[in-house]
Amino acid sequence: MRRLWWLWRLRRLWRLWRLWRLWRLRRLRWLWRLRRLWRLWRLWRLRRLRSRRLWRRLWWLWLWLRLRLLLSVL
Repeated sequence: MRRLWWLWRLRRLWRLWRLWRLWRLRRLRWLWRLRRLWRLWRLWRLRRLRSRRLWRRLWWLWLWLRLRLLLSVL
């Protein structure tokens, strides 16, 4: 009888441990996914800002060249 009780207890502990492990893995996976999304978003934002800055620089350069051209013609 005692042995049966122990077996039942062990089985219950085993099941709880398995559930806990599964939950932990799922949670870790979820956190990892979230972190990856955050990183991608941040990179995209930085790239977008950089590209916007680049476009602005190009626009200023183009404007300056046109102005110089206009001045050289005059």
